[in-house]
Amino acid sequence: MTTTLHQKLIRLLSGVAVLLLISTAAIAQPATGTLKKFSIKSTVLGEDRIILVRTPVGYETNKVSYPVLYMTDGDAHMGHTASTVEFLTQNGRISDLIVVGVTNTDRTRDLTPAKSSAKNAAGELQFPTSGGSDNFLKFFETELIPEIEKEYRVQPYRILAGHSLGGLFAIHAMITKPGLFNSYIAVSPSLQWENREELKRAEQFLKNQKELKVTLFASIGNETGGISECFDSFKELLSKTNIKDFAWQAERFADEDHGSVVLRSHYFGLRKVYEDWQAPRDPKSGAMLGGLKGAEAHYKKLSEKFGYSIPVPENLINQIGYQLLAEGKPEEAIATFKAHPQVEAVFTSRQIARLPIPTESPDKWTTAQKIRASFDAQRSGDLYVVLKKYVSPIAKPSEGYVATHGSVWDYDRRVPILFWRKGMRPSDRQDHISTVSILPTIAAEIGLALPAQLDGRCLNGVEGVACPVR
Repeated sequence: MTTTLHQKLIRLLSGVAVLLLISTAAIAQPATGTLKKFSIKSTVLGEDRIILVRTPVGYETNKVSYPVLYMTDGDAHMGHTASTVEFLTQNGRISDLIVVGVTNTDRTRDLTPAKSSAKNAAGELQFPTSGGSDNFLKFFETELIPEIEKEYRVQPYRILAGHSLGGLFAIHAMITKPGLFNSYIAVSPSLQWENREELKRAEQFLKNQKELKVTLFASIGNETGGISECFDSFKELLSKTNIKDFAWQAERFADEDHGSVVLRSHYFGLRKVYEDWQAPRDPKSGAMLGGLKGAEAHYKKLSEKFGYSIPVPENLINQIGYQLLAEGKPEEAIATFKAHPQVEAVFTSRQIARLPIPTESPDKWTTAQKIRASFDAQRSGDLYVVLKKYVSPIAKPSEGYVATHGSVWDYDRRVPILFWRKGMRPSDRQDHISTVSILPTIAAEIGLALPAQLDGRCLNGVEGVACPVR
């Protein structure tokens, strides 16, 4: 019986497998950072302390350095704060951060600056271990911060956040060692502690400062009594200051309580620290004001504020470039794209269309000729941006991957093709072929006649395949 074409195709699918690298669509999942913990043996505190560290998405595979947010009560607040950082980062409101949370052993001891004189009904001290904030601050300065900066890639910008007694500790740190941290988030600070002693110290400190390069965000929920009265007094003190480079904000969240106020306070506190982070835009069009020069000036100012170099983000350069294209300014758009350090070259579709289709060996093609080989006047884009080698256009590529089959580089253009059947001896060839040669080769293997004018050629040398003589 004569084998039908249908049977031959079944034989083809069941007996010969062709492996091609293809891209598949997947539902995007939100990326999250990595949370680790370690123990530090503290000589200052005379005990071991458990430290939680959240690193940003991609930290393990990139070479980026990050500012650091330090928190008291780390085990209580790491989860929601890490999520807040990720949310604000994804929306372009802040820089991504390494978040360091210090867990508690004796919370009252570590977070109170003065020893409490309060006594219980039996006449005994109610908080006998209190008053250890200076020692805890020394632990930060001499042990914790050096350890973090030794083990992690960090920028020279630190934020301290604390809640309740932790908020008291944050204010104590600001007025005791104002240069240790650059910004402070003090949530429901217990300034009523030990007859408002820290509030009095803060008043004297603020009166004596002429310059203080610090950002402070203080907040409180719907709270009453001494903690509320002291917050109002502290806010009044802040309102009377005229200190150069000192930025502050104090907010009362009337619909939050002492416990729930932390989440929103960390959100708005980080927004205050990074209040100038977003580049200025035209309120009507959304276009970047001043174009590339405006963006460069903005990020230069941010670099001066935060104390380290902050480049213009790639996505903003892209937006400015496309904005210029939409305005009919292709030359300015090209100059904008070329300004990015990861860009190799930029071509317009007109430049590519003027080139003849290359006929020599692909090994000799220029970058422009490689683009011309796949150019389609009806479907190709107006602009071709060629990234440098090993730079992926994917914002957050999977670990170890850089190829996308969309660049001009050989690692993207040359895809391995595997022919396999049962009993086939392994071999490896480095021939330069194209995918159109797969069908003629398989057809020769199964004895399927093909039209003579078909694209591609049968690949001689594939074990077991006898290519027809043409």
